[in-house]
Amino acid sequence: VLVEGKFLPPKGTVVTVDHADKRVSPYTVTASSREGGNSRLVLAEDPGFTWDAATKTSRFVFLPTTSYTGEHVVRLKPVRHWTRGRGANTG
Repeated sequence: VLVEGKFLPPKGTVVTVDHADKRVSPYTVTASSREGGNSRLVLAEDPGFTWDAATKTSRFVFLPTTSYTGEHVVRLKPVRHWTRGRGANTG
């Protein structure tokens, strides 16, 4: 997946793609690198959709074969980890 701008989450990070405020899909990053002024994310899962940049439309290839038009946003929402029994926040 090619993402606009600098966005380099580390391997193992889960990112989400918000499809025009209609659907959110999670993906696990296996690698990320710069490609020109953008970032290339390699995902563990098949994204399952095609993207038309000219019309800002995603079309899902699996059932149901729906499409969403509008802004599509890739997000990383950090999660803090709490080790049970140790009382320490290991975020």
